Formats: sequence, structure tokens, C-alpha cells
Amino acid sequence: MNKIIYITLILFSILFLSCKKENKGFNLQKFKVVNNNLLNIIHFADSINSVDLNKKTIVLELKVSDSNPEFRFSFQDSSFICHYIFSNNYRIVGYLDNGDNEIILLTDIDYITSFELEFYEFVKPTYEHKLFKYIYFPDNQYGLTKDGRVFPPTGRENGYLIFNYKNKGFHLE
Repeated sequence: MNKIIYITLILFSILFLSCKKENKGFNLQKFKVVNNNLLNIIHFADSINSVDLNKKTIVLELKVSDSNPEFRFSFQDSSFICHYIFSNNYRIVGYLDNGDNEIILLTDIDYITSFELEFYEFVKPTYEHKLFKYIYFPDNQYGLTKDGRVFPPTGRENGYLIFNYKNKGFHLE
């Protein structure tokens, strides 16, 4: 009888400890590029990053400006990317796998159906997912000090290089 109690306690402990693991990060859905012009621009941005920027995280912001889809590339430190996402109020869309690098997809479009209507001719979701541990909700989003004061805005640049491309009919400019 004691063996059954010990085995039950051990199993309960194992189950409890496995459920308590902290899964810090975001599980992002993989997207694929379905537009050749955008794919060429992504390869260009990736080549700049690998040569000049010491392999920073590439961020592709998908926006709409004057009813035209707009693509904005920036290069972020992975330690700064959470602040960049949440301070700019972006929605995390997913990621692109570009061989050696993943590209984080962000948007400022609030509704998924609006996003689909604007960007599904450029990128489409796949069934694959990946955990990005360096993307998480910051514990101190508003920069409070221990005594309750707020840090003043730093005015820090969000990336070294930023490229904007707009869809003009059948080509990107």
C-alpha cells in the first residue's frame, strides 16, 4: 500500500513540475512570400544585414499608406525588439524563414481580415510555428524606476537602416 502512495506522489510531483515550466516567448506562425518582387527585396535586405549590421534581427512592418500596401524594413537588436514592438503598438503577425535568418513580421493593422485583404497577395501563412524566446511582453513597459518615477523617453533610434517600399500596381518602389 505504501508503494502505491509513493508512486502516486512521485507521479503527481512530476506532473506538477512539468506544468509549472515558464514558456517565455511567442510561438509565431511561419509565413511564405508569394510575390517575387517582395522576395527580391527581402534577399537584398538580408544581404545588407549579413554584411553591414552584424546579423541583427530583420523586422518587416506591413503597413497601408494612402490605400497602398507599404513594406518597411528595419534592423533591430534582439534585446530591444520587445520595446520596439510594444512602444509602437504593433501587432505581431508571424515570421518569414529566409534561410539563415528569420524575419519578424509586424503590422499596425488592427483587424485580421483587413490584413488579409491587403497583404495575402504578398505573404501567406503556413502550418509551421516556431518559439521566439526573445519576443515577450516586457515586465516594465512604461519604464518605471523602483521608486515609481518614469524614465524620460530616450529618443533612441529604432534601427540603423530603414527601407520603405510601396506597392505601385504590379511592382514595388
